[in-house]
Amino acid sequence: MREIQISVSVVVKVEEQWELENDAGAVVWDAALVLSHFLIHSQEVSSLQATSGPTGLKGKTVLELGSGTGVVGLVAAALGASAVLLTDLCHLTSYLSSNIKLNSMEGCVMSLELEWGNPAHISAVLKQLRKMKGKNQEFEVPVSPLKENLGDAFGQQHFPDIILGSDLVYKLSELDSLFFTLALLCGPGTTIILCQEDRPGTEAFHDVAAAHGFIERKLPEQVLHPEWRSEDIASFKNQGIRFRRFTISLGLK
Repeated sequence: MREIQISVSVVVKVEEQWELENDAGAVVWDAALVLSHFLIHSQEVSSLQATSGPTGLKGKTVLELGSGTGVVGLVAAALGASAVLLTDLCHLTSYLSSNIKLNSMEGCVMSLELEWGNPAHISAVLKQLRKMKGKNQEFEVPVSPLKENLGDAFGQQHFPDIILGSDLVYKLSELDSLFFTLALLCGPGTTIILCQEDRPGTEAFHDVAAAHGFIERKLPEQVLHPEWRSEDIASFKNQGIRFRRFTISLGLK
């Protein structure tokens, strides 16, 4: 079991699944730990400075992509997010549900299947976010790859406030489906924060993001965790784990 200390009295726990044939999504990788500690530190800095900070988790709706164990999204919930939706491929959703129960967060955290690039799955995610925000009236969701159609159906208030992801891609072929999905899941007010380990095959991360209409912004240094970005942690430095914060450009089509 992996534990993340949120405060003196709050600990997030997740069970890892090492016995799966493909366990890439069922264990806690370095980037997930780095992103989790960033969220904790960012919230602490925001509290001390009486500002909302770059994440502003309290009271927000959070969507996590490629959740795996769900540790990042569960940390977001522990830090005050009002609704958190964990998403991953079908074979991992039961493990996500187990970790939600392990932390007694069934009231504000749910899990759902999401295959990137699948319009039906993307629509289901937006529909679930709407329900989690208390908007339960019936409506039709267009299964269309057009951003403006989804926007007309939902309105900005039904998109997540924050999208989180850690170590989401391992090869170039995954980048297009990732950013296609992100483009449909975020509105103009959505902030996306990704923590990705640089590895062969993902060098085009920035270019693909830009091609899908995203603007990459560097996170302010004062919000980064002082230890988890330290040069003394050689494994993180040498592996090239980096934070990327994105906002969608107004010219996205």
